[in-house]
Amino acid sequence: MGVRTANRITSANILDYIENSPEIDLLEYKVIHKDLIRKTLLELALRKRFGVSVIATRRGEDLIVSPSAQEKFLEGDVIFIIGRTENSFAFKEALEK
Repeated sequence: MGVRTANRITSANILDYIENSPEIDLLEYKVIHKDLIRKTLLELALRKRFGVSVIATRRGEDLIVSPSAQEKFLEGDVIFIIGRTENSFAFKEALEK
């Protein structure tokens, strides 16, 4: 619970943080960083770069489960990312510089 709270306090982009196990995290991350907006999953290569996977995207009231590689993120979308703790931390750090 302390890690969850710390992640929410230290990042305006992280809406929620769930530790599924000691090694696996699920992040609910708001798309506001310019490097994510109007980019597809294929262009971003998040799995290759960070070892994390986007399992869903929330756009307004719509939930896109298992978004395609061609899905473009829009400003304000919320993406659900799952990955090993060190990988999700690397993703968060890279986008908050």
